[in-house]
Amino acid sequence: MQDILYFLKKHYFKIFIVMIIYAIFLRFYNLWVQSFWIDEWFSSYATISSIQLEYLIHNISQIFSFKIFWVSDFSARFPSVIFSSLNIIVFYFLSKLFFENKKKAVISTLIFSFLTWEIIWARQARFYSLLQLLFTIDLYLLYALLKNYKVIYLNLLIIFLYIGIHFHPFLWAGVVWFLLVFIYILIFQKNSIKVNIRKYFFTIIIVLWIIWIELYFYLNTWEIKKIPEPSSRLSFEMWFTYFKNYISHLIIWTGILWIFSIFWIIVLFLKKEFKKILIFWFLYIFIFFIIAFKGFLFHTRYVFILYPIIILLALYSLYFLYEFIANKLNNKRWAKFYAIIVSLAIISTGKYTFLPQTSYYIDFTSPQPNFKEAYRNIPKNSLVISGFPMLCKWYYWNKWTCKYSLAVDFVWNKKNHKNILDRKKDNYTNIAYLNNLEKLESWKIYYFVVDNLTNGGTIKNEIIKEIYEKWTVIYESWENYNKIEVVKYEQ
Repeated sequence: MQDILYFLKKHYFKIFIVMIIYAIFLRFYNLWVQSFWIDEWFSSYATISSIQLEYLIHNISQIFSFKIFWVSDFSARFPSVIFSSLNIIVFYFLSKLFFENKKKAVISTLIFSFLTWEIIWARQARFYSLLQLLFTIDLYLLYALLKNYKVIYLNLLIIFLYIGIHFHPFLWAGVVWFLLVFIYILIFQKNSIKVNIRKYFFTIIIVLWIIWIELYFYLNTWEIKKIPEPSSRLSFEMWFTYFKNYISHLIIWTGILWIFSIFWIIVLFLKKEFKKILIFWFLYIFIFFIIAFKGFLFHTRYVFILYPIIILLALYSLYFLYEFIANKLNNKRWAKFYAIIVSLAIISTGKYTFLPQTSYYIDFTSPQPNFKEAYRNIPKNSLVISGFPMLCKWYYWNKWTCKYSLAVDFVWNKKNHKNILDRKKDNYTNIAYLNNLEKLESWKIYYFVVDNLTNGGTIKNEIIKEIYEKWTVIYESWENYNKIEVVKYEQ
């Protein structure tokens, strides 16, 4: 036993690297197998059709992936795995800076790397892994700037904040905190700032470069877009429901870590760690309340950005209690017992993945019907009708004709129904809407692909009700809340 402990202590960092490589492997494992879901297709379509400025980095990364691996589920998801893997590395350096302890950083990073929620979003053809990576970089640079003011931190922070605010609105929080941090430095650490043109030469160049880019895009924009107004106002009851549901989600997926991330503020005041309070705790609360009280729709993926902070804050509290037992109470045996209990509690109350999985399911806010398998069950050269014709085009588009689309309202807002129907065709594929069954030719067989969202959100719901009376189910899947059916219908 002593030999094993000696080996672990001596080679812990090598073991850590092996485990991180394994965590990255879990992200890559059978990446191409699970079916695309709706939002993955939207992201990939944005890349294929045009580059959107707000998701420029994600679009460019997918373009390179498509060039290397051709257009597929794997190539669309590949950049997300890369961003998630890079984020593990950045998180390690953030943890090391935060705890000022290499071993604590190793433990924190291992917990972060094997969280199921982290692995799930690493495997989606979406921008969330990149969003979290940019946020983690901002956290590192903000804290590094506050802890040890250097111009290089200032320059890098300006660049990443500028990239971030054009990538996602959540990252405006970093700009707000950058201003607060800079005010704090000017008041309490003004001796660290020495005004020197040569020293700030690159800072001036970066700021001028940003101003030039903004002026270029502003002057070359034909139409200045107004900030869109929310399509409906949420009641306080709805906001409070969102607030409770987000907390419930975090408790389910992180367990005791979320609970200790809240009590962390007490520990910080006891230790007088006011810089950590300024950067981490207030930023955590600020972003959480924006997500909970400003969001029009409830989606658990919105709080994904907060996971790095939750891990750091929670483990800080847990480490504090360990050191209190070991050092203040001078009881090494009880400290070891505490460490074992806490380790078991972290693993048992949260959700972690240690074995390779092919399929991961998010939750009801992100339905993932098995479109891939559904389309595999449709005979070649068939006439297909779907609420999401883009996935008909994505999977084996050369096998059959994607004949019609069903007009589906994603957010179930009746005010939008007329605008959707007035388009007369699907926005993304230009496939005509099927407004009634009389359009279908007699004696021809049609295959309807109907998932839960289509079933509940089809504007012309009488079509679904009518074909239910005459159709034959040839494929159905009831995986969790991701129901999908392929039905054969003859007019």
